[in-house]
Amino acid sequence: MEYPIWTIFRATLAAFLSLHPLITGGANAQQPNCNDMGNLNQAQMNQCAARFYQDADKKLNQVYQQIPAATRGQLTDTQLAWIKFRDGNCELARSAFEGGSIAPTIFYGCMENITEKRTADLTSYKQGKILPALGSNYQEADRLLNIAYQQLLNSLSATRREKLIDAQLAWIDFRDGNCGFENNLVAGGRNICLIRMSEIRTQELRNLEI
Repeated sequence: MEYPIWTIFRATLAAFLSLHPLITGGANAQQPNCNDMGNLNQAQMNQCAARFYQDADKKLNQVYQQIPAATRGQLTDTQLAWIKFRDGNCELARSAFEGGSIAPTIFYGCMENITEKRTADLTSYKQGKILPALGSNYQEADRLLNIAYQQLLNSLSATRREKLIDAQLAWIDFRDGNCGFENNLVAGGRNICLIRMSEIRTQELRNLEI
């Protein structure tokens, strides 16, 4: 049985947006021209950021549904772990702008970026492949990741430190499940996956250094 992951999440997102007029602008508000971001105010940019994320989520769902059913069924737990990581990581990114009008744009920009990365993964799975890693040594990739993590951790307030720890633990769960899946999909896939995901996570943590 497949769990309605995307249906549940979309319902949650719709409820969230309905409670945040800053993002939605209200049901009758004129929709901003998101192709002309330079001439928008912050509230309109927040609306566009939410819209860009929704578009990215729609594309991800389309690709997910195109994966062969047997393969897709093996991804259920991994996708749930990915959702937990995505939400925690983007809440961490947003928390740097707590109380600021730009916070929704930061949050949805993060959600869009992580969703696009996951769509790239799913596109490769649809073809029975996995994405390559840049390096060839997992120990080195993990070492650089730990350096980036500690540097960021030491730079954060106590509250944000807790958010980072939670996001990183969620990422580890996602990594382990995803690399196990990729190992079943392609011979030797686990090592390639561990390197690639560590490289990507290192860059994400560096981008969070604010």
